[in-house]
Amino acid sequence: MYRYLNQRDGEPFDTEWSRAFGELEAAKKTLSSVRQKAIEDESGVLRETVFKAVLQAAKSPDLAAYLSDDAGLIYENAVVS
Repeated sequence: MYRYLNQRDGEPFDTEWSRAFGELEAAKKTLSSVRQKAIEDESGVLRETVFKAVLQAAKSPDLAAYLSDDAGLIYENAVVS
């Protein structure tokens, strides 16, 4: 599992993840501040839920952090797009 997680920090995954995050952040800035706050709040709840579920199932805080970040990125992209 840790070999897979380490690959996420390398190319091409890291660059593509960072690019997607940057594009999402730019898209969110076009929304009203109220909508931005709502999306961030909703994403925060999702991230926390995913983190806790993965931590309990896999006993890996690193995996839980990665997957909660991924879930937040996917969710926010879905509601912003």
